[in-house]
Amino acid sequence: MDELIDRYHEMEEKSLKRRQRIKENEDYINWLDKYSENSPFMTNDIYLFSDADETEENKENTECIEELFNVISEYAKQNYIMPEKDELGEYYKITHNTNDYKIGYAAGEEIFYYCSRTVFIEGQRTNVIDFKDIIKNVKAPDAAVIELKMKKLRLLLTELKLAKIDEYFVKEEVSKAYTKRR
Repeated sequence: MDELIDRYHEMEEKSLKRRQRIKENEDYINWLDKYSENSPFMTNDIYLFSDADETEENKENTECIEELFNVISEYAKQNYIMPEKDELGEYYKITHNTNDYKIGYAAGEEIFYYCSRTVFIEGQRTNVIDFKDIIKNVKAPDAAVIELKMKKLRLLLTELKLAKIDEYFVKEEVSKAYTKRR
């Protein structure tokens, strides 16, 4: 059991170091720009898409796609940017220099993370995150407005709780409001 716990901690530490490396500078995303010229689709599942001729650096960086997704997801949550959804999972739209990517995960019998180089046409350019904003931790333009509204909502919810209004009724009202919006 201790070996399993130690292995888990090692994996978590490795993942944390990878995430830090991805967001501290543009080295990883520059590698992705170059590598995706010849391999526009890649996944962290080395059993699905492994090439015996790959360099160790390419294998290591390809395995980091899950951490790349997590870095993007963390930034997106802080900036109230929702992922896009498709039939298999969800993804974020990323741009770096002149390159566009879908970075996401697909869930079937197993979950795997992927990176797909693409070109977003004009109508698809909503919710696109510039990777340089992630590195610089730049707030999205709407984030401050949304954060203010969320604070107001939290205050209102606190007032409702203090008034001993049951959570069930609050959830019902929120559900009604969102149903009317659609």
